[in-house]
Amino acid sequence: MRILLIEDDDMQEDWINSELEPCFRTKVEKIYTEFDFRKKIDQLVSVPPDVFVIDIMLPWTEVGESDEERPHDVKEGGKFLAGFRCVKLLAEHEETRNIPVILYSAMAKGDLEDELRDLPPHVKFIPKDSIIEPLIDAIREMVPRR
Repeated sequence: MRILLIEDDDMQEDWINSELEPCFRTKVEKIYTEFDFRKKIDQLVSVPPDVFVIDIMLPWTEVGESDEERPHDVKEGGKFLAGFRCVKLLAEHEETRNIPVILYSAMAKGDLEDELRDLPPHVKFIPKDSIIEPLIDAIREMVPRR
């Protein structure tokens, strides 16, 4: 199974990897910023993972990198909607349109009601918690076994 994690927080990323890698016997691939996600979209379309695990709040670039190149939607929505923009970009490509996506965030579900309301069935929101089981269960539920 190929799992792609889009997560900017090193501690969260280490914790998620330490749980998912032994559970699914795979190396979790990582992207840290929305800019890197957009830069790699052609690669992701040509060889998509089995599941995307995307943090909702992502910076445009790493600290210290220029953010002059930010597109209009990034300038307007800021980091608080980055994960939703990643989902939208995946939906624009037939090859990734129906790949399971788990939006995994510390943001409260109540703060995201408008954004979560119209998500397609292959996109699921899981709140980050001190236990990883809800994320593991969601991956098992959404990704068919081979």
